[in-house]
Amino acid sequence: MPASIFRKKMKILKICCCLLLNGLIPLAASSQSTDSATLYLSFDDGIIQGSQALQSLAVSNRIPINIFVIGKFVTKNDTTRQYWKEAQACPWLEAGNHSFSHANGKFHRYYANPAEVLADFRKNKDSLGLANDLARLPGRNVWRIRSRSRDDLPDSKSIADSLGKAGYTLIGWDLEWNYSGTDLLLEPAADFIFRIKQCLKYGNTFTPNHLVILCHDPVLDHPENITRLNDFITGIRRAGKFRFRFLGQYPDGTEKR
Repeated sequence: MPASIFRKKMKILKICCCLLLNGLIPLAASSQSTDSATLYLSFDDGIIQGSQALQSLAVSNRIPINIFVIGKFVTKNDTTRQYWKEAQACPWLEAGNHSFSHANGKFHRYYANPAEVLADFRKNKDSLGLANDLARLPGRNVWRIRSRSRDDLPDSKSIADSLGKAGYTLIGWDLEWNYSGTDLLLEPAADFIFRIKQCLKYGNTFTPNHLVILCHDPVLDHPENITRLNDFITGIRRAGKFRFRFLGQYPDGTEKR
């Protein structure tokens, strides 16, 4: 190869490298990198029978887990009150507000009365002594984080706005861990890890490279599910540069870039 052509090719290569390093040429325009992502493991609908398994799961794996608790379940009896007391003392669990009544299962009627919903969340915070303003609406995948928002169904938009203005940070979810409707058995850990990677790859998250996982406390009463949860934690840690964080550390859009 003539020296003049070699020098010209090297010059072009140098320019391309500079553009790449400065982010002017994307590595993959159609997908996000899954090499490094933050995961948030959250459980709804406690405190109930089986909820105490979360504490041993979190401690033994040294993994932060968020629990969104329902006041009427926590105060149901002495056993649930004791589980709640233990959860509050566990450094690997962070509690959030999931309302006191959980809409009593009548979601459309519940969201038709925004003032009552706001009172229901305040009652839950006060009666349980919740230390933060993290919240998740019953039966709705809704986000309110500072100026950022997302709604799934229109009936909850008004109350979500009201809760946001009242200081609550509403956290939805990016991916739900599916379970059988008959025996509450979670899908296999390997299948769920695959779905996490796909969700991150195609940017199907509220915040890029931050993925909120939704689980439910009723699955914790199934021994096989505890095994699958442990398999998931072990598998996802081996699968790549994934890290777990509390939702209290979720980016609110004010972080320096």
